[in-house]
Amino acid sequence: MKVAAALWPGLALAITFVDDLFFGPLLAASGFLLGGTGGFVIAVILFTLFVGVLCATTVMAVGSLDGPRMERLHAAIESGRQRRHVGRLVDLVGDDKPIPTAIVAMVVSPVFAALAARLAKPGQSLHRTVLIATISYGLAFSFFYAGGGALLGASL
Repeated sequence: MKVAAALWPGLALAITFVDDLFFGPLLAASGFLLGGTGGFVIAVILFTLFVGVLCATTVMAVGSLDGPRMERLHAAIESGRQRRHVGRLVDLVGDDKPIPTAIVAMVVSPVFAALAARLAKPGQSLHRTVLIATISYGLAFSFFYAGGGALLGASL
C-alpha cells in the first residue's frame, strides 16, 4: 500500500497531462451523441467528478507517505521554488488563495495545484483547494470539449 501511495501522485499528475487525448474526444462524443444540453451537462458532471477523485486521492496519498519520501518531495518543492516560474506557481496555491489556485489548476493541472499546496502548506486542510482546482479545471476543460460536441450535435 505504501508503494501505491508513493506512486499515485506522479501517476495522477501524468493522467491530468494526457487526459486531453482520452477525455477530450470522449466528452465531445458524449456531447454530440446525447445531444444539446443533456449531453453537455452529463459530460461536465462526470469529468469534473473524475478530476475531483484524482485531486482528493493525491492529497490523501501524499499525507500518508513516510518520512524519507516526504523529505524527498519537500526537497523537490524547495528546488522548484528556486526556479523562476515553478517557484511562483508553488507559492500561489492553497486554501488562502482561491483565484490563483483556480488559474494554476486550469493552466497547469489540478493535481499539481493540490500537490503543491499539500507540500508547500502542510498545515492547511486543502478542502477548498481541492474543490477549487477540481471545479475550475473540470469546468474549463469539459465546457470546451463537451460544448463543442453538443454544438456539433445540435447543428446536424
